[in-house]
Amino acid sequence: MEINDNVIPASNSVMANVLYDLGTLVDNRIYKQKAIIMANNVKPDMEKYASGYANYAALMLKEIVPFYEVAIVGKDAHAKALELNKKYVPNKLFLGSVKASEMELLQEKFVQGTTMIYVCENKACQLPTTNIMKAQKLMK
Repeated sequence: MEINDNVIPASNSVMANVLYDLGTLVDNRIYKQKAIIMANNVKPDMEKYASGYANYAALMLKEIVPFYEVAIVGKDAHAKALELNKKYVPNKLFLGSVKASEMELLQEKFVQGTTMIYVCENKACQLPTTNIMKAQKLMK
């Protein structure tokens, strides 16, 4: 089983990160727990050879430092996401839509005629903004 990150990240470390992010997007705690279990299983080896477990370390950071869920809703969602991504913030996950959506992070956030940005942590969102710089400041 491939667990060490080398020149190419290990498939299992990539899968653990994808599972965690998917758990965040679809509000499935079991997915997130499985991802953390995967990271915890390699923790003893990680302490001996940290550079071989970079993806697992990045996953663990999502549990330790603020992890932002950024919901961008409105006709300019894609353009706003590109603009927001110009400033590097490592622990963020974008979710966007140009129309109303039933996805948990997007529910009841669509406002006709404007593009709103919601910066959230653990599904708790700050007041929405239309301003890129203000949204960036919310992701300290």
